[in-house]
Amino acid sequence: MEKTLIFALHGFLGLPTDWHNWKNKYYLSNSLFIPINLWKHPVLNSSLNLDQWTNSFIEEIKLKINEGYKIELWGYSMGGRLALSTIIKAPHLFQRAVILSSNPGIENDSDRTNRLKNDLTWSSKFLNMDWTLLMNAWNEQSLFQVKTSEGMVIPPTKRIEEDFDRLRLSQALDHWSIARQSNFWPFMESIKTPIEWHVGALDAPYNLIAHRLKKLNSNFIVTIHDNIGHRLLGV
Repeated sequence: MEKTLIFALHGFLGLPTDWHNWKNKYYLSNSLFIPINLWKHPVLNSSLNLDQWTNSFIEEIKLKINEGYKIELWGYSMGGRLALSTIIKAPHLFQRAVILSSNPGIENDSDRTNRLKNDLTWSSKFLNMDWTLLMNAWNEQSLFQVKTSEGMVIPPTKRIEEDFDRLRLSQALDHWSIARQSNFWPFMESIKTPIEWHVGALDAPYNLIAHRLKKLNSNFIVTIHDNIGHRLLGV
């Protein structure tokens, strides 16, 4: 009997352990669950640009298919964009996908230029800045400054420097910047792979993305999670 293998791709400043609670909610008992560490994997890391990474991941997936597995792909935020890149290039490889808090791409050239400038600035900071100051600055970004219905700011998950490779973090902000990614929006209407798309109700810009995708393609099943913002993992 064929078994399902779930590859899970965490977000920026994420870790494989971020999937723990999500896995417990949605995990299929007869499935093999493989959360990839994008910072420490010997091949599938941010030393590769997006196209190189996608091609390498496809080869990894083909090996597992040859072993008799059906493949699901889960991705959060940055990992969701890596997942979309793979699905667009090789849609026939996947039974289903689960995408959390992600963005198919930038459509405006000036927005793309501004985003790349911002990501390259952060890339430099992740190489050189004091870790505590860096984490404080990162978490002060408006995307993460959301309040619950009770008016409480949702606290960030604590990140320990030793769990990461600073070079890989810096490279991800450059090589995997959404500003360097092709605009995937033109592909969204034609995707045949069933995709569960999850967003937090307090994540306003990503709610707009989710509703747009739902209108574009009936293969996208959108779920809005109450009282949470962009950071769907770990909750």
